[in-house]
Formats: sequence, structure tokens, C-alpha cells
Amino acid sequence: MPKHKNFSHSTFLRAANPERTQNKEDSHYVCQVFAHKAVCTFKFPKKTEREFILESIRSAIFNAECVFGKPRVKVSGVAYYVDERSPQCIIDVSNEVGEHVARVFTGIMINTLGEENFQVKRIEEPDRNGLIRGKQG
Repeated sequence: MPKHKNFSHSTFLRAANPERTQNKEDSHYVCQVFAHKAVCTFKFPKKTEREFILESIRSAIFNAECVFGKPRVKVSGVAYYVDERSPQCIIDVSNEVGEHVARVFTGIMINTLGEENFQVKRIEEPDRNGLIRGKQG
């Protein structure tokens, strides 16, 4: 699997602490969650390993490169965050490429974990207090 480098310098939640990012390649995908109009949050069983989540997102990004082309994926600013302490992640779905990445990632999770063994929630624009709200799917 090729490594995904330098896609975007828009930076997600852990960008505030880049020294905490173990894999510097992943830090390119980190971006301010409140800056995006829509994100999907995923919660997994406690036994789910962070590296499995990261590899699954990388596979979904590679799939997007095959569908849209590497330049479009790079320009789209694909962004995600994988929590270091608990098995959950956020994927920016504010554009077509991000939406595709989230759909492929969801498919990988359904195929691997089973549909009932994780939660996904789409969150739309932040409210006036900066809080993000959404519906669970």
C-alpha cells in the first residue's frame, strides 16, 4: 500500500499538538473540525486497534485516488482524525472526495466489524456556540 504524503496542509484536531502525532505522514490530514461544514464521527468497540482504523482510512483514501485521481484527492484537502486514547475517528465529508472516503471506510468497517458493531454519526455545520450537532446513522 503506497504511503499518502502531502495531500493537504489543512489540519484537524491533533494539529494543535503536532509533537503528539506519531506518524508525521498522517499529520497532513489533520484539520480544524469546526472549520468544516460536515464531518462523520465513528465509534468502535474498545478492542479496536488504532492502527487498524488508520490503515482502513488509508485504504479508503487510496480508493479515492483510483476513482478521482491523485491530484483531485490532494487538492480536495482530505482530512481525518483518529483519537489516540479511544477507538474513534472523524472524517471530513464537506466535499465529494471526503464523502467518498467516508463511504468506502464505512464499507470496510461493515465488512470487517459488522454493521451493528460500530456507530457512525454525520455532523453538520457548528451551531452559533461552536458546538457540532448531527444525527446518528
